[in-house]
Amino acid sequence: MIEQALSKVQEGIASQIKAISTGRGVASNASAFNELVKAKVSLEGMLPTKTTAKVSTLIKCEHCGEENTKAMHGRWHGDKCKKK
Repeated sequence: MIEQALSKVQEGIASQIKAISTGRGVASNASAFNELVKAKVSLEGMLPTKTTAKVSTLIKCEHCGEENTKAMHGRWHGDKCKKK
């Protein structure tokens, strides 16, 4: 879904570049272009990455088999797991 939105923003950026290159309405097209670039940066930040810190710090509970962060594991799993 984010990828679809990102492709639509890319299309909008391309059309704004064409409009700016004509030389008409440069100020209004430039502001729309800036907004699209901001939207693109925001959407790219939402894309999941394969090498995030959270993925590398997941701990698997030996009792129930769930994978959680260190904080969640310490609070709800391990020796405190309800499925123990």
